[in-house]
Amino acid sequence: MNNLRWFIPFLMIIFFGSSSVSEARKSKSTPIFRFKNQISHLRISPKAAYLAYIEQTLNKKKSLKILEIKNKKIFLVSKAQVGSSFFWAPHGYRLFYRELKQKQGSSGVESTIKAYDSRLRKSIEIERISKPTGYITLDPMDLKIRTMSSTKLHVHQIVYPGSRLAKWQLFIRSQKGHWCVTQNGVLWMLKGVSIMSKLEDDGSPIEAFAISPDGRSIAWNTKKGLLYVSHEGTEPKILGYGKHPHWHPSKKILVYSGARMLGKVVSRYDLRVSNSKGQSRWITHSQHSDEMWPIWHPQGKLILYTVKNTSDIYMMDFTNAIIARSSYPHIK
Repeated sequence: MNNLRWFIPFLMIIFFGSSSVSEARKSKSTPIFRFKNQISHLRISPKAAYLAYIEQTLNKKKSLKILEIKNKKIFLVSKAQVGSSFFWAPHGYRLFYRELKQKQGSSGVESTIKAYDSRLRKSIEIERISKPTGYITLDPMDLKIRTMSSTKLHVHQIVYPGSRLAKWQLFIRSQKGHWCVTQNGVLWMLKGVSIMSKLEDDGSPIEAFAISPDGRSIAWNTKKGLLYVSHEGTEPKILGYGKHPHWHPSKKILVYSGARMLGKVVSRYDLRVSNSKGQSRWITHSQHSDEMWPIWHPQGKLILYTVKNTSDIYMMDFTNAIIARSSYPHIK
């Protein structure tokens, strides 16, 4: 293909893991994927078969695309405004997303919730809303999509073959409520009652967010660059300056782009990990680049990320980076 260069040596690392810290460090300078245009908002499917991302061309046009990893094929999903509002279903083949488009013959904006089937390579419309909405969120415990418009909460149940809730999901459904995210804030909704509370942050628009695999916690960063975390609607804890949080698939660990500060000015972004209590450490130390949009591989041992204003995706072995600290003297 003419818009993706494939680096075969690193294909084995992605699917079978790296055996040494040196390999993880090498991936820092050699990308595992190289696309034609700038990429961001990385989302890997639960079974690591697909990678969804936002592509931006030289003329600033953005589109939502999917890479089928095994066959190295790329599919266009949407040219509409999507932003951070897309995620994979638990089975790993359908990508849910929200489009914001200008109404035909009107100056208003409408919102459309859709699902793209990666196997059939087609989208279906779930709901068209005659006004803009907030981001769409997925509660992993009840498999429901939620989004907020100016007049109501819109809820849709994800149903697909074999989608019956597992026993562990039924057990944890005792959670107190659900999350809903708009461009202007994070909302906590108490279960069974029509009470919503907006969590306090710096008041600037939400840029990116992530809900934990058990649905209890949420992390988000604002346009001003502060990173927050909350557990079941409790008062948010500030983790510091950072962007693009992503939860580990099985542990209460966040990876995100941490801001290296010179006084009150951001000098660059490196990868940082933190638990929900705010205990954190750096795991990379770049010199002249900004490492962005880190995501955990579904196995939980590898981290994929990109660099600002580039078309490359890199990989590092998180397990070895933590164990072999002598090879990573910058980890604190």
